[in-house]
Amino acid sequence: MNYIFIDSKDYEERVGIVEEGRLVEYYIDKKKNEKCIGNVYRGRVVNVLPGMEAAFVDIGEEKNAYLYVKDALPKDINYKGPSAKIQEIVKKGQEIIVQVIKEPSINKGAKVTTHITLPGRYLVLTPYSSKINISRKIHDLEEIERLYQIGNEIQRENIGFIFRTQAVGVDKDALLNEYTQLINLFHKLERERNFLPCPKLLYKDMDLSYKIIRDAFNDKIHRIITNDRERYDSLLDFQELISPELKNKLFYQEDFNIENHRDIMKDIELALKRKVPLKSGGYIVIDETEALTAIDV
Repeated sequence: MNYIFIDSKDYEERVGIVEEGRLVEYYIDKKKNEKCIGNVYRGRVVNVLPGMEAAFVDIGEEKNAYLYVKDALPKDINYKGPSAKIQEIVKKGQEIIVQVIKEPSINKGAKVTTHITLPGRYLVLTPYSSKINISRKIHDLEEIERLYQIGNEIQRENIGFIFRTQAVGVDKDALLNEYTQLINLFHKLERERNFLPCPKLLYKDMDLSYKIIRDAFNDKIHRIITNDRERYDSLLDFQELISPELKNKLFYQEDFNIENHRDIMKDIELALKRKVPLKSGGYIVIDETEALTAIDV
């Protein structure tokens, strides 16, 4: 059986996807730590550092956010030729719209980009790009051709988007409806960017459990289990954005606790080890530092 579980505690929410008895995805959301990844802010450039090819942006959080030069360039720019300079793109005191792409750490602020994306179930809107792209996970050539054709028919205002894997087999009307909703959301952000104060939170991304269900729920998922009554009720309202089938597959199970599921806990323990064995007989070694995560195969 394939299912999604949402195990809520007072201090954290744990969400996982189980396929054929194996845990394939697992996420933890610490409730005391407010997540900002995916959020869109109207910020103000407080410092431009040509030597680092970066700028620092005040987005209203404890630490200023970090904007690297490639994340400040227009999305459709051709990177060939002389490298662009950060001081040519943004200026101190300038107000810009940015989106968080990496959470802040103990010593660093969040990493941000000007390449705003607004995800839906079937599409990801890329409002500052005019391109229509398709997820690399879609391999069927006929479906790719169908989606490109629909994309060219529904695109307006030269606003680009990416077809997600969930778009496979979805009819034109449903895709157009979501595209229109995302454009309306973008226009709302554009209107709000012109009003004080600055810095200002313009868009807050969904909570973890909503994002997982939005992205992973399909006809191969047999059930969704949660031990949180409030979460259960709110997810019922979420079905209008996902699928009518969500109501029939959503179950409230007060005594659900993943710690009582030995197979799941074993998979979690294995995944968190520094040395992780592979089915092929090899293994990977994972070392995490503040600067990067190194994976040695």
